Amino acid sequence: MAGDLVVSDAPPAHLPELGPLLGPLLAPPHGSAPWLDEIRLALLGELFAAAGEARQRAGGGPVGFAVDNWLGAFQRAADRAASRVAEEVDRRVEEAALASRMPARLVTTRRLTEDDRRAIRNRFLSAAIPLERIAETGARADPGVRHVAGALLSAWDRLAAFAADEQGRGLRLAQEVNAWRRPRGPLVAISVGVTLVALATGLMLGGFLPAPGLLARLRDMWWRLPWP
Repeated sequence: MAGDLVVSDAPPAHLPELGPLLGPLLAPPHGSAPWLDEIRLALLGELFAAAGEARQRAGGGPVGFAVDNWLGAFQRAADRAASRVAEEVDRRVEEAALASRMPARLVTTRRLTEDDRRAIRNRFLSAAIPLERIAETGARADPGVRHVAGALLSAWDRLAAFAADEQGRGLRLAQEVNAWRRPRGPLVAISVGVTLVALATGLMLGGFLPAPGLLARLRDMWWRLPWP
């Protein structure tokens, strides 16, 4: 819950206004994906809402925060980002498959597997390492909210970089699917075979080549017809 951001069983670290501390997260980076901006804003909303509730309950007194809950908020954001980037990759592949008319059985082999999704999720969650390190030492020493905010910004930068990498991989995969063309070898072989059979049949019926059993009878019937 948002209110869990506050702790009362330890000396509280003063919680200043978060805006100046999280300023780089307030404006969307140039070229960032709209879905990633939605997750960024949701993360900010969760932190600001928790801080606001904490200040209301403190009634003007000192306000504390729990590092673990900042970590939890970020991990939830990372989890959502992993799901969204996987959806984006699959969407690109599906659109490319429609454009190239790739058969469904081949499209299936291009979609992300459960192992792929799990790997993406683990990678995105690993972006929280700066916060995890602080959480591990937070019980022994007060890290200070400014230090935690800096770690959060660092974690977000890692997450955004991972998202860009995965989107790039998805784009390359979609381009590969879009460039797919149905193999022409079998079609050419069938066309040549049909042409040769038709040519040989014509020559046999015309008497230019010897005709086997049934075809010889058909040839004889053909030439017995009362042609004008």
